[in-house]
Amino acid sequence: MEILTVGEMRTADQLAIAAGTSGFALMLSAGRAVAAAAMDLAPRGPILVVAGGGNNGGDGFVAAAELVAHGRDVTLALLGDREALTGDAALAARHWTGPVLRCEPAVIGQPALVIDALFGAGLNRTVTDDARAVIDAINASGASVLSVDLPSGVNGSTGAILGVAVRATEMALEDAGLLGDPLLRSGRVGISYGSSAGTPSSMSDFGRMLTEMDTQSINATTYIKMMSHTAPVNIGVFFGLTGRVITTSSACTSGSQGLGYAYETIKAGRQVAMVAG
Repeated sequence: MEILTVGEMRTADQLAIAAGTSGFALMLSAGRAVAAAAMDLAPRGPILVVAGGGNNGGDGFVAAAELVAHGRDVTLALLGDREALTGDAALAARHWTGPVLRCEPAVIGQPALVIDALFGAGLNRTVTDDARAVIDAINASGASVLSVDLPSGVNGSTGAILGVAVRATEMALEDAGLLGDPLLRSGRVGISYGSSAGTPSSMSDFGRMLTEMDTQSINATTYIKMMSHTAPVNIGVFFGLTGRVITTSSACTSGSQGLGYAYETIKAGRQVAMVAG
């Protein structure tokens, strides 16, 4: 379960495309996975998708269309001009039949969930002007945030905050003292999270992934229902973790599941550190 660097992930995408999988097919897969995660995080209520002008924004368009197909109330706001989109992102935008709002602080409001599809892992410039204002508004909204790739404003190679970043991961990493930590760049940090929805059989699916690298049964809705009434910090004490686990949630059910994933991953020797939430 090695974590790829930004460059390695880009190479993986290129190899997949060279082997016959189109870039748009990859975007469809990513966007649908984002939509599945969004429905788990926000089972009801309106969802706002904030999209940027690159492929990350294209993932956002796909996710928005998938959510509407499942009957969800979705608003999509684009940072930039729709006519300026190119390649797969432009194709994804053509599949979106709803209105496209201008992405500005006033549109953020108080949705049940914000899908952050502004910037991807390759961001290497300081976030300023309109993008900064939008991110500030997202952080001030109090809404749950689901980021595509990683929270906008975070450099995918270093973990550095480029001026400002969507708060979810910025605060989690900052609170854990991990910003700038070399381990983040080593490819040996995993991320796990749990959900209150799932079946006991998912535990065996997860175990096969860890011990046999069998991922056939793993998908965006694979979770386990475990330790549902114990806070993550108590789970950590109970297990006597010897690896490095950085907890990012205090929610009893989902946080405990995430920590359970992290424990099993470190125990199996697949990762030396896990961010669990």
